[in-house]
Amino acid sequence: MTANETATSQPKKSRVLLWVGLGCSSLFLCLLVCVGVYFFFIRGANGAPANTDTIQRITVAFVSALQDKKYSVAQSMFSDENRDSITIEALEILANESSIVTYQQLTVCEFNVFFGQSGKQLSGTGLLRYEGGLIAFESTLLQNPDGAWQMYGFFLQPNVDPTPWGACKYEQP
Repeated sequence: MTANETATSQPKKSRVLLWVGLGCSSLFLCLLVCVGVYFFFIRGANGAPANTDTIQRITVAFVSALQDKKYSVAQSMFSDENRDSITIEALEILANESSIVTYQQLTVCEFNVFFGQSGKQLSGTGLLRYEGGLIAFESTLLQNPDGAWQMYGFFLQPNVDPTPWGACKYEQP
């Protein structure tokens, strides 16, 4: 028997283990990428997570500052990018809205994370309960480079039907 015949008569090694290993490695890599995307886009690479709790906490603090007539505090809650365009007079006008004067409770019903021209933004819509009823609102936050969220915009929406939806619950006063 020659060396050539000996080499060809040996059984070929199975590559099944190689394919199983490659498949498991691929699945692990995909899982790792998904977890990374989740933490970067939703939780945030640094700072507070982008969720309803974050937008509700900051918006409640903003509306409370307006109700308490602490206009400079409310103005300081805005991001550096647009703080100068938000005047004390504009905040006074907003604070004199009956829904802010008699504000009782605020609930964010839904939120959206997106990247705008200014950076990572967290936009939430919800319901503001006040002495005379409910009004819809929209609040937008901007994430600073250090990971902190700051106000970017706040709008009362009197023309939107304030029927509870999403995470909002309505209890009769």
